[in-house]
This record gives sequence, C-alpha cells and structure tokens, in this order.
Amino acid sequence: MNFDWEENGFAAPPARDLAKGYEKLYRAWGGHPGRKWGNKDLPGVCFSLDRAESRWEAEMLYSVMEYQNPVWRLTEFRIPKDTPLWIGKVHPGDSRAVFGNISGSQVFVERAYVHLVKELNTTTLRNDLGSSAVHMGKMPRA
Repeated sequence: MNFDWEENGFAAPPARDLAKGYEKLYRAWGGHPGRKWGNKDLPGVCFSLDRAESRWEAEMLYSVMEYQNPVWRLTEFRIPKDTPLWIGKVHPGDSRAVFGNISGSQVFVERAYVHLVKELNTTTLRNDLGSSAVHMGKMPRA
C-alpha cells in the first residue's frame, strides 16, 4: 500500500495481518458523530487495540489531538475474521508535547473493508484534563 504512514500517525510502517475475529477495536473521537468513522478523504480508518478510559489516556495512547481530535468519546468496534489489518505503533507525536513519549497500538483498516467493521457501543471519556487548555493541531516548529 502506497501511504504515508508517519504522516498519518504511525511510528513506522505497520505489518499487514488478518483479523482473528475476536479483536475489539477502539476509536476516540470528538465533535461531529461522523468522525467516529474517520476522514472519508483518506484510504482507510485508524483504530486501536488499546482501550482508553479518559481523555488524558486517549491522548497518551493515540496522539490524536494534533490531528484536531478533541477525544470526547470512545467507540468500541468488532472486526470479522480474515479482515486485512495494518497493525503498528502510534507515533508518539511532537516530542515537545506533554504526552510525547508514550504510545499505543494503531490499526489501519482500508476503506474497502471499513463496511465490515461493526459498531458495538460509544461511551463518553472521563474528562481528566479538567479546564486545561489543549492545543489542537501540530505544534509549531521551533
């Protein structure tokens, strides 16, 4: 697959594997409900095998705030057996950011297979960021 993995949140190019059929995938999102299915202009959707319980943990695991994702909700999905998956580590984001040294797993599902992903439930993430101001977007270059 010809895709800029790092620009789209991977630490390195992921490995292709087939779903075993029991994996649960998670996606943190905020804003419009359509965001739970990712950017339709991209050739697929990024999920994770790691479940976050709070906004802070979601940012630590997924490093998505720099992609304008305020991580208010977490949706759990199930993926059928033999669905192609691209699995790797999340790029931890800008090293100057507060959470820049921890990362979770990232699972990319190509757009052709996204229709196979079944939504199970959505929960609101605990807001342990409180009233802290959070920068949404990539950090400016020094």
